Amino acid sequence: MSQATHTHITRRSILAGLGAAIPATAVAAAPVFAAQHPDAELLALGCQWDESAAAIDAVRKAFDIAEERFGEIEIEEPEELFQQPQDMSLGFAGAHERHDGRRWYVCRIDELRTKPRLKQDWSRITKAPNGEHFCVYVADPKAQARADEIVAAYDRWQANIARAEDTSGLTAAKAEDERLQKINRDLCEQILSTPARTVEGLAVKARIYAWFTGGADEVEKDLTSHLETDGPGDQTAMLAIVRDLLKLKNLT
Repeated sequence: MSQATHTHITRRSILAGLGAAIPATAVAAAPVFAAQHPDAELLALGCQWDESAAAIDAVRKAFDIAEERFGEIEIEEPEELFQQPQDMSLGFAGAHERHDGRRWYVCRIDELRTKPRLKQDWSRITKAPNGEHFCVYVADPKAQARADEIVAAYDRWQANIARAEDTSGLTAAKAEDERLQKINRDLCEQILSTPARTVEGLAVKARIYAWFTGGADEVEKDLTSHLETDGPGDQTAMLAIVRDLLKLKNLT
């Protein structure tokens, strides 16, 4: 990765950018449905969900941009994390092999952080009641120093990654995505647990299905594919119903 410097991007700036990215129809106030409409509550929830889905789609674009910025920031992997020639003699085993063939201790950080490094002291032998002799284990300063070096290098590396995520806007984008996803899940639960009494109410649920599967075009492709490979069945029937509901423009 090449070195790059970016202005620190906060969640506030992410939100400011989203204002232009979200379609106006998605952020408009939810219409008030006549109280006598059988699905008034469901339709109102559907409008809130539409806004939520549009916001998530927008923040995903911001997330992609932040990931590109993050990838341009060079984050050096400390050499101390990698297996060194003296490690075997110090009792270090189990270094994980990476895709490039090098071995490092990233997967063993918790153990190295919490487990003291010991060595056998053959000058101190103890005898158990059954007659067996046991060697005493004592602290190994050299091995402990190496373990501390690895842990310190890992912590520095992670701190550099966190700073790069902050600078690129990735931290802010992740936080906003998590917030929006929670809102979306809560609305989905309310909508899916509320029985629809009209075709309009069913169309709300059809929009949710289509969004999760990639859109109306993907629904059409899935229907065609299932018909060709599996023939008529429960899945094709469901997809056909969703497809038809989505095509009723006045309902969506």
